[in-house]
Amino acid sequence: MIQLEYLRVRWRVVIYLAIVLAAVVLAQISAGHSHVDVNGQEAHAGNIPLAAVIFGSGFVAAAFGAFLASLNALDDTLPSLWTKPVPRERMAISIIAVDLLAILTVWAGTFGLVLVAFAGLGLMSHLFVDPMASGAVWLGLATAFMCYGNVQALTAWHQGKGGMIAGIAFGSYFVLVILGGAPLQGLLHNLVMTLNIFNPLAYLGISSHNDEAQALFKFNDDLKIAIMFTIGIVGCAIGVFGWKRMEI
Repeated sequence: MIQLEYLRVRWRVVIYLAIVLAAVVLAQISAGHSHVDVNGQEAHAGNIPLAAVIFGSGFVAAAFGAFLASLNALDDTLPSLWTKPVPRERMAISIIAVDLLAILTVWAGTFGLVLVAFAGLGLMSHLFVDPMASGAVWLGLATAFMCYGNVQALTAWHQGKGGMIAGIAFGSYFVLVILGGAPLQGLLHNLVMTLNIFNPLAYLGISSHNDEAQALFKFNDDLKIAIMFTIGIVGCAIGVFGWKRMEI
């Protein structure tokens, strides 16, 4: 079963990174002799923070992790007949470990390919290591892990439609963060803010400038990272429990 998961995830990693590589090549081709703008200004030495590149790679990994839905995607029938009896919890944890390694690979691969694109476009001299760079690594990985844990918690209770559920969940992150900044009142406001607790984007400060709506986002980065990893761990634990209940 673990080998099957490795093969399934390996091809997804290859395809995903191939798409990223294609985007990098297209960016280099389309750039041509045109100048590159950063925040509306022409790029010059030292005006592209490394943290933005690091976190952008983490967000790509988050999208990848959200659509893995590994436990939900596994076939519990024929493959199980040919594997050595192993406690279901141990099997689930091993599968999750394979998935997390794949997410880390996508993050590192995307980061490397973006640097290659920067080199090809002559932008390496424009990068600078800002104070947020080290924190961006953990914040990006926490975002990816939280997305993954949420999907496991939502999908591991049954087989099928994992991709659809993951797509709805990922899309709802953007809707909820917009509603979090809307002038909602009463029960609806409380419901939106409660749901935003499980929204990775809510911890990234992506919201309106309304102070009340941003109350959830005023944690320091260390606390944000700790909360996001904790929610990811809880989500995976719920997924393992739900998947175990499906055992025949």
